[in-house]
Amino acid sequence: MNYAGRAAPAQTLVADIKAAGGQCIAVQADVAIAATWSALQRVDEAFGKPDVVVHCAGIMPLFPIVSGDVATSTR
Repeated sequence: MNYAGRAAPAQTLVADIKAAGGQCIAVQADVAIAATWSALQRVDEAFGKPDVVVHCAGIMPLFPIVSGDVATSTR
């Protein structure tokens, strides 16, 4: 579970997911700041490569993500 700024709600969600029998970690990284993306490697360390990514950061240019680049995605 990624969050940008408020750790307490993120940790509450992690606790709820774990209480329901799921697995979850909270990772702080602002997807608009490329320098923070390295924190997302914790996901790989905990669970392996993700099968699905849900992009819910707000604004996104309409093109396939795989063909994008940092300059385009942070405008």
